[in-house]
Amino acid sequence: MPNLTYRPVGPLLAGTRSTAVLGIEDVADGPGRAVVLVWAPADLAKDEERAAQLRRDTRRASELTHPHIVTVFGLATLPEGLARVVEFVDGESLRQVLDLVAPLPPRIAARITADVALGAHYAHLAGNDDGSPMVHGDLRPETVMVTYAGKAKASGYGALAVAPREASGLRVVNRRRYAAPEQIIGGRTASTPQTDVFLLGLLLYEMVSGKKPWDGAPDVDHAVVAAPLPLEAADHIPAELVPVLERATRKRAADRYPTALAFRDAVDQALTLAPHGDVAAFMERHFPKENSPRAARVQVLEEARAAQARRQAEAKAREPKRTPGPAVRPAAELLEPEARADWRSRLPLVLGFVVAVGVVGAIWFASRTAPTRPMIVSPPGTATTAALSAEPAPTPPTPLPQPVASRDPGRTETRTDASPAAAGKPAPALPGPSAGDGRLSPVPAMGRAPTTLLELTVEPPVEVVLDGVKVGKSPVTVPAAPGRRVVELIDKSRGIDLKRAVLVGKEGVTRQTFTIGHGTLSVRMPDGASLALDGRVLGLKPAAEIPVYEGTHHLKVTLGDAVWQESFTIRPEQTLKYDVALKPSGEN
Repeated sequence: MPNLTYRPVGPLLAGTRSTAVLGIEDVADGPGRAVVLVWAPADLAKDEERAAQLRRDTRRASELTHPHIVTVFGLATLPEGLARVVEFVDGESLRQVLDLVAPLPPRIAARITADVALGAHYAHLAGNDDGSPMVHGDLRPETVMVTYAGKAKASGYGALAVAPREASGLRVVNRRRYAAPEQIIGGRTASTPQTDVFLLGLLLYEMVSGKKPWDGAPDVDHAVVAAPLPLEAADHIPAELVPVLERATRKRAADRYPTALAFRDAVDQALTLAPHGDVAAFMERHFPKENSPRAARVQVLEEARAAQARRQAEAKAREPKRTPGPAVRPAAELLEPEARADWRSRLPLVLGFVVAVGVVGAIWFASRTAPTRPMIVSPPGTATTAALSAEPAPTPPTPLPQPVASRDPGRTETRTDASPAAAGKPAPALPGPSAGDGRLSPVPAMGRAPTTLLELTVEPPVEVVLDGVKVGKSPVTVPAAPGRRVVELIDKSRGIDLKRAVLVGKEGVTRQTFTIGHGTLSVRMPDGASLALDGRVLGLKPAAEIPVYEGTHHLKVTLGDAVWQESFTIRPEQTLKYDVALKPSGEN
């Protein structure tokens, strides 16, 4: 990961042999971002094929940006070894939740399942480099995180190359139990999107029944391939969920729900999903802040950030002291380098001086030879005929606009005063060689750049416009004046065009992170119709189920010369469904 370094700070799960540890981003100023460092096997360097697969899969997984997928930041080579750097999720694994509370309330279980299904469906559509769907293939309670904010996230995308091996008779906990029939027969590479549907069904089954899939079966592999999931005899399973689970876990992939989104919608129709707030309350009730694993992680991160702050302070103390120069330098100082220039650079100044002397001499000679007028003195308040008939006195020139300091740093205002003397101000001094102390008049500070910075990170990366000016693709760090600023986040290819407000601090660097959420668009239309979203043609499909970034979009469906179109606004995690009926002209 270029320009980013990380520091391991402590165990993620105390008392376990997990290869994942807590870490923080090592930055020069301010608190570093909390991350999880997952160590790659030490023998990976000897297997170039696996190493190349890890680099390829990690890069592709890092492009997945979804609220229900644990974000993968990339790979980092540290003194301790090679590590995958992923998002730190403030929550617990679903396995830890089930070990403490099982079964789960059905609506809570339905919400967790629906969240993971949305993330899986997004990955299927995002696809691999070759255009094939990106299948997780290892969805189980150990790879699902439930946050204290009440959201569920799938972890482990792009980690197949470094996944623990099932060798020497040692099996990964629950992996065979959480496998689809095609994986048992053909291996993990036989996975399809319907494989993830099967695994999602198993997740929901264990959450609502409180039992592991195929629990008690003498041969788990045979049960996965041939035995039906014991739905009728299982306790706690709501009757509405039985047909949903039965279809999701059918042995033939073609008999299951066609997509993870279709499975999610079936769960939603069978049971009303619990709001995320209810899931958050459930997590707080069973994992209070005083809980030892949760409290231990908080303490480790607080101590790591305190140590980071000390290192930053020591680094600044070692920097050489610099005496700040004047805010405005006298022009004489600015001209000192020219005084050392050779005679050729002085020639224009000499010629200008000669011309000026000639002009002043001509004016003086004309004033000496011009006829004079008699002075007429009148009593105060009267006007004489001579005075009225005399030529009008020349109007004094209007002073040129003078730059004045603005209340907004980095900006110069211009003000024109018609009569400085009338306002009690001295008239502006005429340009000259002296300001009364033998030096040239100071040069006003104009257009000084702001001293504060805005560091903006957006997921997914987009073009950033700050106060109407394009500043580049995120992440970006740009000068920004203190105060409320408006940033526009744009990616036309994804239909993203959003505005966000940022409050820039009065000093230093202001760091801001935005995550652009997703909704889901489902469109049903006649065979042969063409679907276009935001001007991008998605193809000819009887039905389309696609993730859409939050914001306003335009949908267009055409069939022959018949056209249907509509603009819509979608919120994160919202599902919009359209059923478009079109007939070409000439058909009844």
